Amino acid sequence: MGGMKWDGLQFRWASVLAWMLLLIQAGCYPTLGPLARLGRHRGAVPIEETAPLLRIGSLPYPRPLLPVKAVDPSDLGRHVYEAGFAPFWPGEVSRGIVYTQRGGFLDIAHIRNSADLTRYVFIHIHQALQEQRAGVILVSAEPSLYHIFFQYPDEWCAMSPEDRAIAEHELAIRLSQRLAYLMSTWHEIITWYWYRALPPISERQSAFSYDDPPSHMVGIQLAGEVLRENADHYDEALTVALRDELTRLGAVEPMRTHQAVDAVRDKWWDGRTYTLRLRLVHSGIDGEVLRSWLVELDEDRDEESAPVIWMLPSLRDIDGRDWSRLAEVEIEPNIWEEEAIRRDLTLPEGNIRPDRDFPRLAAVIIAAEEERLQRETAEARDAQ
Repeated sequence: MGGMKWDGLQFRWASVLAWMLLLIQAGCYPTLGPLARLGRHRGAVPIEETAPLLRIGSLPYPRPLLPVKAVDPSDLGRHVYEAGFAPFWPGEVSRGIVYTQRGGFLDIAHIRNSADLTRYVFIHIHQALQEQRAGVILVSAEPSLYHIFFQYPDEWCAMSPEDRAIAEHELAIRLSQRLAYLMSTWHEIITWYWYRALPPISERQSAFSYDDPPSHMVGIQLAGEVLRENADHYDEALTVALRDELTRLGAVEPMRTHQAVDAVRDKWWDGRTYTLRLRLVHSGIDGEVLRSWLVELDEDRDEESAPVIWMLPSLRDIDGRDWSRLAEVEIEPNIWEEEAIRRDLTLPEGNIRPDRDFPRLAAVIIAAEEERLQRETAEARDAQ
């Protein structure tokens, strides 16, 4: 009997099904996110440059038919910043997990995504500050709108053009880092509330997985360095910065990443149901410290392997000036899941304010996850 042959239509349908399986199993940030925004903004968002492509994330534990994709930290290719839509990045390893001795599990796609979000936000924030605009509206992967309002202090106009240009640049970098992290955190929040970029596909199993917040922090910090030192050669500079940062964090080879995944089986993820047992929920508000979860591998860690502690960049001291009141951020949800979010916030109307609402939503998620874990532990004990 001859082998089965597929015609063009069959092949196209098989490709679509394969992509849907990957999206269902893989985790956060489907590249189809921009399509979810069509028809939701009604042409009211004045954005010249579209949000960057967001790569498909990976999970730090296996799923049915989908093993962990551990990548070689020394062979990640060249970073590619793109705006628009494309499923692949030529020459770039766009997704995969790497374990680091100082930063825990990191998702390469999320690092690249948060870095590119930082650059995208920077372009608009920097221009708005230069033009002394009252505000700007931005989008990311979801239909949500991010409203940024500026309140310029009296000293702004009193500064010399040279000093103001320096302040504009540094403020734009730090604001873009903070907003990119908040965008990434909002994505984790709404996917926990069952947001779906495509109706059949749920990403809830990946919301606040323990590799997500650290990856977002790494991405915004790398982008900040590049925007300060080599913004005109962003792709090349980020390629080098990512490689150097993974080395600094003690990234291990793929085999040891798999060992780290196995070491937390039935601790951080359930080896029977292939689901998260524990989530690293971090709201990203100023002053909130983020610590990665580290795995005890066979070898002892030395002083150079001390865990990294991350914090969002502050606006309180830039060249001796406090700019913490310069900008306020509000999120207009524009998603079907906002009713449940508003119910938990007891916020019947108005926009989401990250400084006020993210810690409250984080507390709701943590409490619900603790209750779920206790229930599942009791059920497993009763079944024995």
